[in-house]
Amino acid sequence: MKKIFLVIIFMCMSGWLFVDEGNGKEGGLSQKATALIERYVHDKPDPMIMDSISPYYGQIVQMGVEAVEPLLAALKNDDPSYVEERLAFIYILGQIGDQRAYVALRDEFFHGDGTEGFKWRGMISLGSCLTEDRIDDYIVLALEDTTGGGVRALREMSEQDFGADAQQWAAYLKIPGSLELFKKNCRQRSAPILG
Repeated sequence: MKKIFLVIIFMCMSGWLFVDEGNGKEGGLSQKATALIERYVHDKPDPMIMDSISPYYGQIVQMGVEAVEPLLAALKNDDPSYVEERLAFIYILGQIGDQRAYVALRDEFFHGDGTEGFKWRGMISLGSCLTEDRIDDYIVLALEDTTGGGVRALREMSEQDFGADAQQWAAYLKIPGSLELFKKNCRQRSAPILG
């Protein structure tokens, strides 16, 4: 009788846990992503190890689209620890390539570091989140970038060179399959290069 009672209690608790996980799956994943981002920001790898990267970085990337909203919140966080990691958040969003990140990454492109390297990296991450209805905006952004980083990213990711001709760039990216290939190249290039 005691065993049956324990089995019933175990089943009830397991069922309760299962229902709780099912009802809060999205919130739970969002909280997990937020916790991973927090750990990434505050638990730094040993600086003496060459090319070391936090294990939390990869875990956030693996969460994929579930991490997008927490990453967007982290991008807006003005805490100095978060500000220091903005470029990493941009890279991660680029690796995920979710269209919800386009507006935030576009804003970072305008307000972030004004160097050619930052603009180049920003355009790559932004390109991974590109949708067909934003192609014209993306091209104008690249062509108006005075550092040259925007056009450089556009050329490298597309393996094309239409100079400053916005119409040719748009026509190319609107060819069936071109946008998907461009976004794939951007997602791959958003990954950190170590070694």
